Amino acid sequence: MVDGREVVRACFDALLARDPRVFAIGEDVGRIGDVNQGFAGLQEKYGNCG
Repeated sequence: MVDGREVVRACFDALLARDPRVFAIGEDVGRIGDVNQGFAGLQEKYGNCG
């Protein structure tokens, strides 16, 4: 079994790696990676555009 947040993070990680035009916006995609940690570590990996 895998936590849903791990699946979400893996999907966004693959998408961000594949297409540099993709970005995420919203109040829950900041440094901590959203309430459920679905974006945890992705800002450090792909950078901060703000």
